[in-house]
Amino acid sequence: MIKILLLTDFSSGYSRSLLKGVVKYAKEYGPWIFYRMPLYYRELHGDKGVVEWAEKWGADAIIAQLTDIDVNILDQLNIPVIVQNYKTRSKSVSNLTGDYYSTGVMAARFFFHKGYKSFAYYGFMDTVWMRERGEGFKDTVRNMGYDVCFFDERENTAGEKWNFNPEAVSEWLLALPKPIALFACDDFYALQITEACKICNINIPK
Repeated sequence: MIKILLLTDFSSGYSRSLLKGVVKYAKEYGPWIFYRMPLYYRELHGDKGVVEWAEKWGADAIIAQLTDIDVNILDQLNIPVIVQNYKTRSKSVSNLTGDYYSTGVMAARFFFHKGYKSFAYYGFMDTVWMRERGEGFKDTVRNMGYDVCFFDERENTAGEKWNFNPEAVSEWLLALPKPIALFACDDFYALQITEACKICNINIPK
């Protein structure tokens, strides 16, 4: 029976959907055994500790969805490793990835056909999915003859980009021309925008 080590927290809807897909696949092509490693174990022992535990358990493969995982260390196991790309795509393992650039293109075209002439993007550029979504959005908007307002990453210091800074975001939103079509890089960041808009009494149609 194949043993699969899962390295993720499953705290988001995407993560839980990913797990459902893996379980569905396992039912068709298994049987597989899963082990969800507690996040605290990696915090205590690091990636080397994960490798040692995987060797002891006899893991046949790893599915990982962590932001800072060291793929080179996991490669030491010489077993299949599937990783959701974060900073960039890895050439040494299978990547859970998507056509992020086209997502940005699709968003830009949607807003353009709605008649908008002002555009903004909320997200950072240090992760592959945020960066490529922003690039697709920016390139498409500019090809249509308009520009895109980006949130200034310098408002947040290094290491704090996942911390919501409502003051900085609110100041940015208030300075944007209205009406404006704003594309947030994902649901988590879109929620930050809606909360900031409530604080600033900025109307979000429908």
